[in-house]
Amino acid sequence: MVKKLCHSFVTLKQISTTPYKETPMAAYTAALSSFTYDSVVIDAVGNMSISIARPPLDVTQVGSANATFLTGVSTCAISLDIFYNLADHVKFTDSLLNASTHNFVFTCATSDTVIGSGYVVGASIVATNGDVVRGSITIQVTGAITINTVASVAGANEP
Repeated sequence: MVKKLCHSFVTLKQISTTPYKETPMAAYTAALSSFTYDSVVIDAVGNMSISIARPPLDVTQVGSANATFLTGVSTCAISLDIFYNLADHVKFTDSLLNASTHNFVFTCATSDTVIGSGYVVGASIVATNGDVVRGSITIQVTGAITINTVASVAGANEP
């Protein structure tokens, strides 16, 4: 059923009276991105995500018919999936065991950067028989972060 449906879509697209035009969009590629922690470039980063949130504060008065909110305090965390090697990732281990804060810089291939400081709050190292050792590292950002964006031309950042 799925195969037939896909074939029908292609057929409809081909006989459409409106010409199909693909519009190029600017997209980030992580191919040349890097993550630096305490001035050490961290090797073998498979995935990285930054979560930034500003949860609202409920300040609704008792008996009010409508909720009222104020802007909350910003919070940020970084998750890294790495191919773990103790020699290459000793900064994470030190930060976790000693509860020490270190500066970080995430640099995209486009030269966009996210800069701040944080400490490791979690590490999960998994060794599966016959596979590489993988790790998931969570860094809690403390204080402000700086996001620097470099202007780019549409489509220039595509792989």
